[in-house]
Amino acid sequence: MVHHHLKSVLNRTKGRFTSFVVKDNSRLGLSVYSAKHVSATPKTVVFEDMNGAGKKRIARENVLIAQVANDVFYRK
Repeated sequence: MVHHHLKSVLNRTKGRFTSFVVKDNSRLGLSVYSAKHVSATPKTVVFEDMNGAGKKRIARENVLIAQVANDVFYRK
């Protein structure tokens, strides 16, 4: 199910893994994370990367895709 708000996907995580595609300053301009959602504020999302990078704090505007099971958020 496609959601128009990031909050609606983050509310459905229930401790499950979430896939994030994030805009950043890497060579490709995008990074992909398999993570567990920790918290969110109106401006940031905090998650723990399962590939050993630890906790990441990302601005909401840089989250392009968030997916949990069949629930997906796409930034237009």
